[in-house]
Amino acid sequence: MDRIEKIHQLGSGPQLWFFLDRKIQGNLNDYDKKIEENPEKVFGIYANEELDKTISEIFKNDLQSLIRSNRPQVRVLFGDNGTGKSTHLQYFKQILETNYQNVNFFFQIDLRHIAEKSEKGLWLAIFNQIYDTLHQRNDIINVIQDNDERDLRKIFKNTEIAKNIKIFGRDASEDYFYSENFQTISNIQAFFNGVIDILMDHKILTVIAIDEVQQIENWGDHAFEAFLESFILSTYDKYMNYSEGARLFFLLSFLLKRPASRNDKYAFLEKHSPGFVSRMKGKEILLCSFTEQEHDAALKLIAEITNLDPMEQSAFEAQTKSKLTYWTTRNNPREFGKYIYEIYNKLGFLKLTPPECRLIYESEARDFITKKLLDKGFTYVAEEPTNISGYNFDVYAEETERTILKKCAFGEIKTTQPKSLKAQVEKFSYWLNSICHSTKYNHPDNYYFFISPYDPSSPTSEILQQYDINWIKFQPPTLIFESGQEEEEKPKLSPEKPKIPPKKFKPSPKKPKKTPRKKRVKQKPMKPLFAVSETTPLKELSIKGLGEKRMELLEEQGIITLKNLKELDPNLLAQKISGITSKMLLEWKKECEILLNP
Repeated sequence: MDRIEKIHQLGSGPQLWFFLDRKIQGNLNDYDKKIEENPEKVFGIYANEELDKTISEIFKNDLQSLIRSNRPQVRVLFGDNGTGKSTHLQYFKQILETNYQNVNFFFQIDLRHIAEKSEKGLWLAIFNQIYDTLHQRNDIINVIQDNDERDLRKIFKNTEIAKNIKIFGRDASEDYFYSENFQTISNIQAFFNGVIDILMDHKILTVIAIDEVQQIENWGDHAFEAFLESFILSTYDKYMNYSEGARLFFLLSFLLKRPASRNDKYAFLEKHSPGFVSRMKGKEILLCSFTEQEHDAALKLIAEITNLDPMEQSAFEAQTKSKLTYWTTRNNPREFGKYIYEIYNKLGFLKLTPPECRLIYESEARDFITKKLLDKGFTYVAEEPTNISGYNFDVYAEETERTILKKCAFGEIKTTQPKSLKAQVEKFSYWLNSICHSTKYNHPDNYYFFISPYDPSSPTSEILQQYDINWIKFQPPTLIFESGQEEEEKPKLSPEKPKIPPKKFKPSPKKPKKTPRKKRVKQKPMKPLFAVSETTPLKELSIKGLGEKRMELLEEQGIITLKNLKELDPNLLAQKISGITSKMLLEWKKECEILLNP
């Protein structure tokens, strides 16, 4: 199962579990010459660094040089799609956390997922990322708040920002920072500059990583120039002459599609910001296709990481030993990863037994329903099946208020074939009927649900309706589950059938109450388990903070699919819907971009 999880990740994004520490194969002059003469023979990595030096060594040297000089630095990664730019940004973060645990501040801006593609949208994305990163770093917040409000006013040059920085993390502060009064370009710039000033004063190694810079090239000249000049160059130059010294590092990635010339890219950048080009020249790393040696090393590394036994190793080597394999998979690491997935699948290395399929399905379904239950107001969701009154429920949740149990949720997760589902639902309804006789678990707002990859039959639907059981059709990953697959053990219906239906309750009016801030369940970031497109209905997806009630409000405004969500105007729609803010809509639009462009 661990092997499947790793191999299934190949080709879908940063793969730190499979990281080949590549070496410099030639200098930039070599690249310029080869790309003009014979672009088909351009392999490996090119940089103005010593030959055979690995990328990790370059990154470590950059950090050491930054600390010695106390002057801002920049490092730029160029490469085609899938050559590892995003992976290396994440690897840099790993190096930073390993070697400078308590003296670093890293935040990354991914320009692919910005909803509002304008200069203001850019600054909002910068603000959102640094704000969210600060929320995760109490140590940095303490450093900032160690200044009194008078000093903060001087640093941020804004009384309101200083006042709300002093109470950072409280509701009132969040309301201010996400209000229209604050969210102007000038205020965000003041916020950003003030935070960086404090970090520089305390010698905190600060890394601003910006991925997919080419995205902003398509926003128009004004937005792109504002990015290079008002953000990168202005910040770089300000701290280059900083009296106390500045440990600030910019790490950027640009798309350079083969066989494009590096000089053509520079000409384009110089047109928008000559100063930026002059400061980054000589600090580039060009990531190109695998060399033959790197390709062979990657094969060995993957076989080792996925724990192939001797027989599997032999079959794998036989399948990949041909030189033709290298020539057909050398395009980039992502294409190589897709090829490895196909080989593992072909050789049967990813085959699961029915019990293993069931375990994976149950785990994924539990993660899915946990988020739904928390959105519904439940404050505790058991991490394992729970025995209630002698019955083992796959999922149990409860909502408490001052230790008083207000409502419960009971659920079953089954991969049983459709013809056997009716028996499973009858058994579940019998359990519910039994526990409803207990005062402790009998509440008018209880939630009952049954999760399956299939649709219920008509007889099954009748039972569901009789006992107020919600049917949740949860589609599993196609990698691990096939609809024609039979379970090894078929569940047996309890001989004792339910005789008395559970008491029907009408929900009583409830006073609105605040959802507790601290959850007893850690939420995992949800990933799409099936291919999505712009026409995918929102109700088939799990988007953080977008529960059933809010989904209904969006549907009333015609927001039904990912395309509708992607194209909506957050400020305009927030004025029409009570209880949904522009901040929420921007976050949902961002998740929409991530789903469509993983």
